[in-house]
Amino acid sequence: PGKMNHRKKNRSFAAGLAAAIIFCFLVSCSKPPTVSFAGYRNLSISHEGFATGIVRLEVAFYNPNPFPMKIKETALQVSLDQQPLGEITQDSLSQMPARDTFLMPVSFKVNLLDLVGKVLGASSRDSVLLEATGACKIGRNGVFMKFPLHYRSKEILRMF
Repeated sequence: PGKMNHRKKNRSFAAGLAAAIIFCFLVSCSKPPTVSFAGYRNLSISHEGFATGIVRLEVAFYNPNPFPMKIKETALQVSLDQQPLGEITQDSLSQMPARDTFLMPVSFKVNLLDLVGKVLGASSRDSVLLEATGACKIGRNGVFMKFPLHYRSKEILRMF
């Protein structure tokens, strides 16, 4: 009788341990909270020729997760008043601190004549709608998942 109780306890312990391991595995493999696009700063425009310009800025992202992560393969379509302006692509790997906002420097080419035309066309208004839509891959320990990104804000024209 003593050996039977000991075996039952071992089986019960093993079953509980297996359930705990499976639960931990499922929780650790679940999709983390989404990193969000939090805006930009330090916008500058330089020209590379008569009609081509380079827009440089720092893009801000917020990582709500309690652990640091990495971001790679970012691709965003940028539009001004729902008209395409350019595409931001970033292939490099950047570190994201836990529960914090971080900045990633990016640049993209624009047609300066087109940009000036869009801003002048909107001169009767006091603001323009700036949007960035796309996705990036975010992960840790070599496992990356694709996340959608979207930013939308009204910008005062005097910025341009």
